[in-house]
Amino acid sequence: MTDIEQSQGNLRTYVRVLARRFPWVIAITVLAVAVSVGLSSVQSKRYSAAAQLLVQPAGGSVPISGTQQTVTPTGVLTELQLIGSAPVKALTAKKLGFSPSVSASEVGQTDVIAITATERTPAQAARAANTYAQVFVNYQRTNAVNAITAAEQQYQGQINTIDGQIRALQSQSAAASPSSSASAANSATIAALSSQEIVLKDNLAQLQVAASQSPGGIELVSPATRPTVPSSPRPLRDGVIAL
Repeated sequence: MTDIEQSQGNLRTYVRVLARRFPWVIAITVLAVAVSVGLSSVQSKRYSAAAQLLVQPAGGSVPISGTQQTVTPTGVLTELQLIGSAPVKALTAKKLGFSPSVSASEVGQTDVIAITATERTPAQAARAANTYAQVFVNYQRTNAVNAITAAEQQYQGQINTIDGQIRALQSQSAAASPSSSASAANSATIAALSSQEIVLKDNLAQLQVAASQSPGGIELVSPATRPTVPSSPRPLRDGVIAL
């Protein structure tokens, strides 16, 4: 007997068995669907609302060369991880008075992140999603401002140090003979330090301008609205799956 003939024989056997047990197959199918739909129908309704955030290059991270940065897939993934961080959850729970059930996901192949909250009522779901999103925006903005402030202080400290070095060298040159080799060396050093100071001041100015344009690098672009239908349970979907 060939493999084809054996397969055909097995198929006929299965059909005969199914035909003899057909009432049982129908009964079990109906029972499975009925149980699934019944269990789904008695579950408490849950509503989901989503707020959307746009990920942008942080203002303080614009390169000193002036070239505008773009958001990379890694940047979006980083924001997704930070959304679920403990500080953000704690700040949101403090503001809402409860810990919301929230998830975050990237919207397609874009720089948009959806923050979805699932709660017992439509109003509660929308409020939780919007509060969580706004808390995260404020959290990121605060972190960005702190980072920019630290960078500004670092630049200003370097500028102050160079100013002190220039004044010290100028005092030495004033006390030395104008024609001496030490005076010439000091003049060369002062010129080099002055050039370095100009670059640092320019970098500081660019940092301040960039920081004023887009602190935080993330923006709430689409607030959540109250859902009109529950996200769960869904008896029809559950019944199809059971079938």
